[in-house]
Amino acid sequence: MDLAINPIKSPTILRGIILSLVLLVLWELSAKLFIPAIVPASSKNTLILVSRLLFWLYVLAVWLYAFKIERRPMLLWNEKEYNTGTVVLSVILMLLGVIAGSAIINITIKLLHLTSAGAVIKTFANIPGWLKLFTVITAAVGEELIFRGYLIPRLQLYFKSIWAPVIISALLFGLAHASYGTISNTLGPLYIGLVFGWYYQKYRNIKVLMICHFIIDFVALFLVH
Repeated sequence: MDLAINPIKSPTILRGIILSLVLLVLWELSAKLFIPAIVPASSKNTLILVSRLLFWLYVLAVWLYAFKIERRPMLLWNEKEYNTGTVVLSVILMLLGVIAGSAIINITIKLLHLTSAGAVIKTFANIPGWLKLFTVITAAVGEELIFRGYLIPRLQLYFKSIWAPVIISALLFGLAHASYGTISNTLGPLYIGLVFGWYYQKYRNIKVLMICHFIIDFVALFLVH
């Protein structure tokens, strides 16, 4: 039975949503402020690695809360399975949609002369390949589990509109990337969050989103300088 159709609103669900947001803020503060302050002599490679490991602890904490406290799976919605051809086509169409939308956003920002170099993005340029790959996997799997897999189905329990959870999740996804230093680093993820959230609402397959997310970040870190 689809749990989105059979609501399970409860204080533990609401507390889980709040907990995931609090942990997100704590992760942001730790990655950007606390860790660099505590270990100022550490290399940027170490700081990036520690921040990604902390994100996995964040995902683990949310999973444990869902499993132990909510007594529900982390993914409330039953995962729909599609054949390989459908998955490949979905990934291609999603990527085309992301590329088109991101291009329009970036062109608009440049026309408004709002583009600026993002210092945080530049830190990824010269890190080792294995660390780039670990960063890409962390984002593709961890962020999709949190922003789409965990949050959207639970937010849906509190809204009649299917768009409200998608918009809220996308806003949080955009804000989570705001510290990367440019407007495009916020609006781009915001747009991607809307596209990914719509797909998850309609097709209930998070694996497609993880593949798309992986490809986007892989291209950004390995092929774009």
